[in-house]
Amino acid sequence: MSNKQFINFSEFVIDIAELAEKIANVDVKYDAIIAIAGGGLVPARLLRNYLKLPIYSINIKTYDEEYKEKSGEVDVVQWLGKAECCSLGGKNILFVDDLDDTRGTLKHVVDLLNSPDEGISAGEVGFAVLYNKVKEKVYELPDRYHYYSTRDVEDNWIVFPWERE
Repeated sequence: MSNKQFINFSEFVIDIAELAEKIANVDVKYDAIIAIAGGGLVPARLLRNYLKLPIYSINIKTYDEEYKEKSGEVDVVQWLGKAECCSLGGKNILFVDDLDDTRGTLKHVVDLLNSPDEGISAGEVGFAVLYNKVKEKVYELPDRYHYYSTRDVEDNWIVFPWERE
């Protein structure tokens, strides 16, 4: 993965609107958005403009300190507190991230969701990403979870408008 793909802000906003429309036109009505930091914060906030849902955030880090390479390890920097997990019980939850690279982050979210200590007894659960990288994934998302993406992209480094090159 040596090439870079630059996404300008206008393109990003159009893609957010398309993703919101896909989510709004399914049978599941979500009760809350959970942004997966860092990449999911901006998409989640902009999706909120369309879906009118409260936002929570978690932080699962898979890149090195420079955010240039996968570290090979997963660091759960922030998960939801017990009060939030209880308040989301039975609710339909939409997790939001910027892209689906190897699917490793989504796997760890699913693991935490189903954890006896930190899990959430959610109703329907969906995962929304703007871009799905066309490549082999390390995890097959079970059918009980809903998956939304705007489009498939090549396995390039995606540079968003708010990032340094």
